[in-house]
Amino acid sequence: MVWSVPFMAGSCVTIRWHPVVPLYGAASKEAASYHPQPAQSPAVENAAADTSAATIFAVFLRLGLTSFGGPIAHIGFFRDEFVGRRRWLDDRAYADLVALCQFLPGPASSQVGLAIGLTRGGYAGAAAAWLGFTLPSALIMAT
Repeated sequence: MVWSVPFMAGSCVTIRWHPVVPLYGAASKEAASYHPQPAQSPAVENAAADTSAATIFAVFLRLGLTSFGGPIAHIGFFRDEFVGRRRWLDDRAYADLVALCQFLPGPASSQVGLAIGLTRGGYAGAAAAWLGFTLPSALIMAT
């Protein structure tokens, strides 16, 4: 395996890792044919499943009706729902998504919701997530 790690002013440090393989006996044949596969958590396996836009809309509508506070509070509610309860994402994938959305301009909670909807249901899922989460606030402000 080879990893390139960014290091100071555009240069990279290359790290090479070679597994230790016994050179003799039955263990060498087993080790030579052994290719470990990364473990899949239940959350990651569940993340591959497609979800209908109606389901995504209903989940985000419930969050839009019950969530309060700003984007940071919403991110906490999203984590409880999509990592803890529904297992649509694992903690690492959710943390990566939040980090990306914090980097981009605009409200992070809207971007996280759009990305989760996009991941689960494509463009229709992204639209359903945004509409479901934003609609309650928009209706309250319009009245």
